[in-house]
Amino acid sequence: MKQDDRHVLRRGFLARRSAFSREFPAEALAQSRRASAFLLASRAWQDAGTIGLYASIHGEMETSLLRARALEEGKALLMPRCVRAPDGSRGLLEFARCAGEPDLVPGSFGILEPSPERCPAVDTVPDLLVVPAVALDLAGFRLGYGGGYYDRLLARPAWQSVQTVAMVYSFQVVAQLERRPWDRPLCGMVTEDGLHWFARERMVP
Repeated sequence: MKQDDRHVLRRGFLARRSAFSREFPAEALAQSRRASAFLLASRAWQDAGTIGLYASIHGEMETSLLRARALEEGKALLMPRCVRAPDGSRGLLEFARCAGEPDLVPGSFGILEPSPERCPAVDTVPDLLVVPAVALDLAGFRLGYGGGYYDRLLARPAWQSVQTVAMVYSFQVVAQLERRPWDRPLCGMVTEDGLHWFARERMVP
């Protein structure tokens, strides 16, 4: 698949997700809650002391319920912040511990991020990381937004053993996406229909 083809595919999925959340907001929220309930009931969530979560944008499944539950259950909540590499050549993700919604401020791309003033970056790697995706295939390979932030994050040695789960609507799942050399499959996905682990060797025991 050529780069232009990926752009077309990405635009199509983004348009469909945006239209769904705009035209059927109550159903979109209900499906987000069902997906959240599946993840909350999983051993992967229950065993995790530290959770990595992002703030939803552009019609993504709503993650605020998961953030609230992580804090209610006494888990450490880590959220990403977009920063520039020291040489300024590319964007990177750093994570900061978040104590609640007041810690979040609009950051890069309009996404809510931990305030740099209130939430210093930490080196902690989460036990469970929920990863955003525009589309996902049945082997766990994802189509992201095109910036490569999570590709670079998951390529770091310390992050390669993290349990990773995408939270997507079922219409974002396809049989197969083109794979590039730097793509890394996720461990699982959760949709309104349930939680699915892609490979036993990547599944939480």
